[in-house]
Amino acid sequence: MKFIAYNVRDDEIPFIEKWGKDNQTEVSYTTTTLTQETIEEARGFDGISGLQTIDYSRSLFEDFKKLGIRYLSLRNVGTDNVDLQAAADNGVTVTNVPAYSPESIAEFAVTMALYLSRKVGYMQQQLRQKQQFHFSPDFMGRLMSEQTVGIVGTGRIGRHAIQLFEGLGAKVIAYDKYPVKK
Repeated sequence: MKFIAYNVRDDEIPFIEKWGKDNQTEVSYTTTTLTQETIEEARGFDGISGLQTIDYSRSLFEDFKKLGIRYLSLRNVGTDNVDLQAAADNGVTVTNVPAYSPESIAEFAVTMALYLSRKVGYMQQQLRQKQQFHFSPDFMGRLMSEQTVGIVGTGRIGRHAIQLFEGLGAKVIAYDKYPVKK
């Protein structure tokens, strides 16, 4: 089997090469974005690995079929940008990353909230400009335990973020268009 990976960043190359070796699969890669104009680079390959940065349209899947490409493996979560019916109609199997670590993403969101509420960016800027630390009311941040935090989306990431913010004492309000039924 032969795969070509589009939109490859330098930090992905070792992982792509290791995956190919571990799976006895010939893998090539390019920094090019997959489009109808660049799909010709995939001629002779069985599958394409791509990112969730483009629309995978019916016409693109028709090009897959013309080139004999039977697999699309997305290096992202979600398939909302993929015409799954067109993929099936053209004999293309679509796979994707089942989930990123929801804990990591939620922890990053909490980190950024703390960064803002504690005025870390402002403090760093002042320290760089004046090369000294001094008391300033401008450095005083807000306690998370005195904040109300809004969470939009209560899936795995949102639920973990709620736990973290509540653990810091924040009042949490949440919204989800499709709430989990208990």
